[in-house]
Amino acid sequence: MRRFLIKVILYFLICFGLIIGIYFFGALKNEPYVDAFYRRFTKHHSGSVILGTSRAAQGIEPSVLNKSLGGDFYNFSFTMLMSSFELSYFKAIQAKTSWADYDPTRMTIIAVDPWSIREVLSLGPAEERIEDEYLYSYTSKWSYFRPNFKYLFNEKVHLSGLFATRERYVNEFGRYVIPFDTTYLINNYEKRVEEILQVYRERPRFRDSKISEYRLNSLVQIIDYCSQFGEVYLLRIPVSLEMRNLENELHAGFDDLMDEICANHKIDYLNFIQESANYQTVDGNHIWNGDVERFSRELSKQIMLKRNSSNF
Repeated sequence: MRRFLIKVILYFLICFGLIIGIYFFGALKNEPYVDAFYRRFTKHHSGSVILGTSRAAQGIEPSVLNKSLGGDFYNFSFTMLMSSFELSYFKAIQAKTSWADYDPTRMTIIAVDPWSIREVLSLGPAEERIEDEYLYSYTSKWSYFRPNFKYLFNEKVHLSGLFATRERYVNEFGRYVIPFDTTYLINNYEKRVEEILQVYRERPRFRDSKISEYRLNSLVQIIDYCSQFGEVYLLRIPVSLEMRNLENELHAGFDDLMDEICANHKIDYLNFIQESANYQTVDGNHIWNGDVERFSRELSKQIMLKRNSSNF
């Protein structure tokens, strides 16, 4: 009986070791493709960062900024749900960044839009905080190890995610890359834009919203924190003309509010919303992958102009 138990225990230990080994090998080999978030939770970052929602996650290529500006940029942007400005995202930023002191070459680019600081009127401030606490429990629970077993097992990442190569992936600089076939984009663009606009027009979560003091204060906290360690820029990313018009209709004073925040904190607001017609989007909301590098170069150029003008 004793020998049998020993054999059973050894069998389970071997199986457990094999599973851990498979996850270890797969997570290292297939890191960019595990899911849309995993790679950002595998290491700390001491250089420059890009913050924001999915517009920034997909629309700013750090490697382009690195060539022009230096600063070792990393894209730590997620989605409207995970990285609207709130306590959860602020804590995740603090955990990700291993900043010790002020570095004049370090930059933080914070992409803002009306939806990232909205208050959902159907929730109200108290319920909004409850929602935020749930998100905080998500974004703050990940440690930063490579491979990150805590993430893999808590998120129940399927083995196929560790070995399948997907079209979408997170590159080494943190950007979520979504290639689109040009023919598909041309043939389906109007339909995709209308579907997205319909969501924003009809869902109370977007339609019945206003600027949230709670999220606005969280944005200011993030600005204050990042300003201790380097230069900070607010950025509004271009969208489709239809989305721009909708945002101007629902949140007409947004740019004035951002200008006021920047003036109070002595930082610059890089507002590209009037350039919306110059960049192709895939759905009215996110810059097409083929235009990401061009936009990133223009962003670098504007930052360089701001930095040069401040030296005089």
